[in-house]
Amino acid sequence: MISRDIYPYFTKTKLNDSKELMINRLAVLIISIFVTLMVFFNLDSLILKWAFLSMTLRGTVIFTPLIFALILKDKTPKNIGYASMIISPSIVILLSLLNITYLDPLYIGLGISTLMFLWGYVTKSNI
Repeated sequence: MISRDIYPYFTKTKLNDSKELMINRLAVLIISIFVTLMVFFNLDSLILKWAFLSMTLRGTVIFTPLIFALILKDKTPKNIGYASMIISPSIVILLSLLNITYLDPLYIGLGISTLMFLWGYVTKSNI
């Protein structure tokens, strides 16, 4: 997703195979470093916490954009989808790392994503 969808969209460039491979490798390196730091700072956590976070991230990134893409196919701006797929999981990760659990981060992420899509649908504006 990063090398085929996100990077070309924001840089407005078409990637050749070697540049796409470099971006894939760089993304894997950055994500691996981030995950390693998360593990070192959470050595006393349970695996179940990370399993729930994994499912929550999948839900926030895929569920709402997919529903809106299927139901309101051409009526929501494409930028809202990209922003939703970046902002809602980022907030979920932040809430999980800060251990703010008044409400399950899944519901917060889905709510933020839904509000973003509804705002884009009603105002017909891009971000």
